[in-house]
Amino acid sequence: MQQVETLIRQGFFGSFLRKELYFTQNSVGEHLSQKARQLNGKLLQAKGLDRLLRTNADEFARTTCLPVSFAVGINYLLDRKFFSPESLPDQFSLGDLLELAVLSHLPGSPTIDTQTGNWYYSFLLDVACRLGLSGRIATEFESSAIFIDELKRDKALCLVSLDNQVVPEITLKRFGVTKMLRVGRHIFLLHGWSENLKSFLYSDVFNPIPNSDPTLNLWVPPSSLDSYLMTERMPGFSSRALVLTQRKEQDPESKIRNPILARHPELSLSAFFTWLRQSNLPIKDMPR
Repeated sequence: MQQVETLIRQGFFGSFLRKELYFTQNSVGEHLSQKARQLNGKLLQAKGLDRLLRTNADEFARTTCLPVSFAVGINYLLDRKFFSPESLPDQFSLGDLLELAVLSHLPGSPTIDTQTGNWYYSFLLDVACRLGLSGRIATEFESSAIFIDELKRDKALCLVSLDNQVVPEITLKRFGVTKMLRVGRHIFLLHGWSENLKSFLYSDVFNPIPNSDPTLNLWVPPSSLDSYLMTERMPGFSSRALVLTQRKEQDPESKIRNPILARHPELSLSAFFTWLRQSNLPIKDMPR
């Protein structure tokens, strides 16, 4: 642990964590990854940060705020604050650190492609779930942030529409859904599945439906870490995310082409919304 502190104090990572580099130097991710790999591998794995280091350099470089998430990891490893904006108070919680990492997507930042964005959010949410954070997590892209209070292991809110598409309110209302979050062009649904929802969405891994598909997608993104989280970190918990997107206007009653529904015909989007209405999850009302 002392070795890590010494490296940080000597500026071992500092030049790669300056915010001005995020948008101007594509190789920042590759350099940061190379430096990070010199840390104690067993310690990183024990803290659940090994997933960050397994990311290939190209994907690392494309995700502009990975330096921030790495800073969050280092802060956690050392149980103290080394990387933070000067404007923040001297004392703040790990939940605040994670919130800072998510908020690093400020207006004007490059758009994240689906693959990288999926990985990045999975990483942040995995960290939150592993640590059982009770803090605020927000996402800010082209609009103001909506803060989500009390992230909990089995009843939490925070989900991202990676393709930046809007689910029209009329579609939601026809399904009886009025409790969703909207931030600009982003739709937020659920994160932190309860046992009921986990039984609804079984644990097989699927790839997202191609972008050309005009249907309303019910998508469970791939996550190679689910089984590890459920057996080693948090029994009974999955970090899997549900993303609801609308590619084109269509009749919401039309047949949904989806691998989950295809293999489980007893499931349907309306059945999910029925379950959602009857659940006790702390879901905020969608802004009018």
